[in-house]
Amino acid sequence: MKEWEVSKVNALYKEIDDLKSKNAALEAVGSLSALNEKLDSIEKKVDEICKCCDCTPPVKKKTK
Repeated sequence: MKEWEVSKVNALYKEIDDLKSKNAALEAVGSLSALNEKLDSIEKKVDEICKCCDCTPPVKKKTK
């Protein structure tokens, strides 16, 4: 292999590593987003249950 080919291959491997790292970070954000959606759904259900039994929910306001 010529020197420029080796350099190009190494650059491509570095780019792949960077993309894998960015992909992992995006997947983590996606997981947190899905988790937040599920948490919102659970909070709504708790609020509905509290309305039925005429009590107050343990958390009155969601903090962000």
